[in-house]
Amino acid sequence: MARRYGRESNDEQLIDALLALLGNMLATRDGRRKLLIVAILALLAGGAYLIWVEAHRPHYAAGPTVRIATWNLRQFSPTRGQVNLQRFAQIIEDNHFDIVAVQEVKRDGQEVDALVSTLGSDWRSSIGPLNESREHAGGNNERFAFIYNASRVREIGPARLIPEHAADFDREPYEDTFEAGNFRFTLVTVHLDFTHPEKRRQEAETLAAMTNDLSGAGAGDKDVILLGDFNEENQPARANLHFIEERGWERLIHDPTNLTSTEDFDNILIDPRSTTAWSGRSGVVNYDQIYGYRDRKQAMEEVSDHRPAWADFATGVAAESTTRP
Repeated sequence: MARRYGRESNDEQLIDALLALLGNMLATRDGRRKLLIVAILALLAGGAYLIWVEAHRPHYAAGPTVRIATWNLRQFSPTRGQVNLQRFAQIIEDNHFDIVAVQEVKRDGQEVDALVSTLGSDWRSSIGPLNESREHAGGNNERFAFIYNASRVREIGPARLIPEHAADFDREPYEDTFEAGNFRFTLVTVHLDFTHPEKRRQEAETLAAMTNDLSGAGAGDKDVILLGDFNEENQPARANLHFIEERGWERLIHDPTNLTSTEDFDNILIDPRSTTAWSGRSGVVNYDQIYGYRDRKQAMEEVSDHRPAWADFATGVAAESTTRP
């Protein structure tokens, strides 16, 4: 009780001191002028902050589009403390994500079910099987998942771990096919090795070798979007996405996705020869800045150490007759 009383007394003394200072300033012309300047600066700062937030929050693209996102949710399970499902849902809704490829789902995917419930009755999920380790524990007992707004997107399926070259991955890529308007597309989500650069390089080379089969390049108009956590580093000697780009694919994300803004870990890639529906709009949601997290640790614990990345695709006409802007 004594400590609580001491804090209350200190608070009262601080309030009295501030009121006395305010009174003294109002009593003089010079003091009133200084107060006016402080008020104007505060309003300008507040207005600048609101403008910055509005500029950095993606707006829903005009016209019939679907917004596809990828997000590593960092050991996403009920056993991870301090998870803020309301914040996850707010970020997804505020940024108009229609479908999200999710990496690092742990256990049985219960937290994905909880997030879908938080998002509301229009939302559904496609949760993959456990990526159990094969020759070693590199799979980290993770699952992939897609969560999507069923009022905007329809799941076609089938959803599956891609068995081809499975032995080359710690976590086999997971795919599912969806439809939004006239745009039918297959999402292939990945999570490449973080700890071992050489293993990550091998996985990226295997993905590159698979790209022709994924997109059906030269043999049709299959719309495949490759997305996820590639753990891509900005050091040229440790970069790997160029293996896929050398096969004619294009990365759509060019901003860092980790909280320190140093690495382009997450990305979305398309083969522009077969997928022509990209609207030209893409980006990264700097949620930690937009939603006022001053401490990266708090942002990581409540949400994730990754920022979501997104891209918009046209749905109003068939993908094969859509022209890129």
